[in-house]
Amino acid sequence: MIEVKNLYLNYIKEYSALCNINLTVEDKQSIALVGNNESGKTSLIRCICGLENFNKGEIYLNKINLKNIDFKKDVNLIYLSNNPVFFNNKNVYYNLAYPLKLRNYSETLINQKINRALDYLGIEGLTERKVKTLTKEEKLIVNVARSILRDADIYLIDDIFSFDKATNEKLAKVFCDNYNKEASIIYNLDKSNEYLAKLLKVDNVINISHGAIEK
Repeated sequence: MIEVKNLYLNYIKEYSALCNINLTVEDKQSIALVGNNESGKTSLIRCICGLENFNKGEIYLNKINLKNIDFKKDVNLIYLSNNPVFFNNKNVYYNLAYPLKLRNYSETLINQKINRALDYLGIEGLTERKVKTLTKEEKLIVNVARSILRDADIYLIDDIFSFDKATNEKLAKVFCDNYNKEASIIYNLDKSNEYLAKLLKVDNVINISHGAIEK
């Protein structure tokens, strides 16, 4: 469950990136945040992840105040960024296996999950490639593969739909078919991709503009 209450974020004194944001995403619920570039979508996601120090308001994940959360124990969150972080000098397999090893998955299960994800996304040929040799598009698809290796309580998907129409629609199906049905999910969508909300089967579409939720 995600709860955002009276949230304000200012990067500079004269400019509010987020202004009085109130938002609730229940368990088993998904929403689409729709807005143009610099509307505040990514800033909101980063606040929910704990990556931005907001000026005012409260955020609760699974009913625990964000300020008190231990992300290793209290909540299982997956943040799918359009600027993913990898071990660039390691290969794709290493990067996918790393978070599973931290959670004490067996080598057999890790191998099964990674092979399934790579095959499912049609990128099995990237397994031994070092991340630094991948294109931006390939890195984004590898990041999608990483997000379906394990179940989470909360998924935050930030402007990942930057491909052609067919690939974007395929990714929407990947998310619907593989993400934990019990989870709370937020998809950030550019206005040009608003049609994907239907394919993602979201429960609610929320428009955001100039850092505020449109009424």
